[in-house]
Amino acid sequence: MGLWQTRGMDTHEDTPLALGLIGAGRIGQVHANALMSANARRRRQGRLVAVADLDERPRPGCYGLYGVPFVPVDEILNDPAIDAVFVCTPTPTHVELVERAVCALKPVFCEKPLGLDVNRIRQCLEVVDEQLGVLMVGFNRRFDPRIVEIRKLIALGTIGRVRMVTIVSRDPDAPPLSFLPDSGGLFHDLSIHDLDLARCLLDDEPTHVSARGSLQTDRRASPDIDQATITLMTDSGAMATIVNVRRDTHGPDLSVEVHGTEGTIRLDDIHASAVEILGGRPPVTTFLERYLDSFQAEVASFVDAVRDGIVYEGTGDDALRATMLADAATRSWQLSGVQLKV
Repeated sequence: MGLWQTRGMDTHEDTPLALGLIGAGRIGQVHANALMSANARRRRQGRLVAVADLDERPRPGCYGLYGVPFVPVDEILNDPAIDAVFVCTPTPTHVELVERAVCALKPVFCEKPLGLDVNRIRQCLEVVDEQLGVLMVGFNRRFDPRIVEIRKLIALGTIGRVRMVTIVSRDPDAPPLSFLPDSGGLFHDLSIHDLDLARCLLDDEPTHVSARGSLQTDRRASPDIDQATITLMTDSGAMATIVNVRRDTHGPDLSVEVHGTEGTIRLDDIHASAVEILGGRPPVTTFLERYLDSFQAEVASFVDAVRDGIVYEGTGDDALRATMLADAATRSWQLSGVQLKV
């Protein structure tokens, strides 16, 4: 049961929700832009009214662009005129801010991952449940129109029972080195999108995880790997293989193949002929451009969930399970590998 059902949220059909954004960095600006773009394309249901940041010094960003005030974090959390909150701060701060927001009776959209510690995430979800709160976590690939179509075809039984899922996800550029220490590493930052997507496409929950990874660039400077392969398997034997690369000269790229007992569904981001050499930069050069539609659909879905009480994607449980898979992949990578002696 959602917050709007138990708290009696009174929102007139034509009155947009007042939204507060905590986190004025890159991902905060992504969601602010997506919100504005989504509103421009349909009935204006949500409007950004205030922005805060853990660094309370005003910085150029979305709040300047849209003319909304830059305020302290507490003001967004405590202002009764703000209907819902976006949490777009560094990952280690997510769970605390989510807890504070739901205790202030505000629905929350939190950027992925919800956290890096499974037990701490569980504690946070207990608080959300106790407050009968609304928490949506930002797994935007669930909203990619092509992924939505694939999931519909699977649900209709078009390819029978799913046997094998293959996901290839590559970014054009690695994040700044300053971002890596708090990111949780490649499995929690980049792979977690694909771990969540694999859960959406498989018929059962994964129960077995193995992973390998390596560092191919910035060897002396980077504390993290920049490419990895992850294999998931369910108790029924269905499998998913995920290939991730942080830096690809032809990224961003998301390719998906779902093989079933009665057919195969394939999404190729790059429409290749039999043999094709890829290099240089494609027309779409950042993940922000590649996933523009999904970011817009994601924030619109959150606003709809708060206003109308509809079912939404990216629950706290989804975030917990994705983090559990990322943890297992990290442990597998750290422990795996038998070197062949020739």
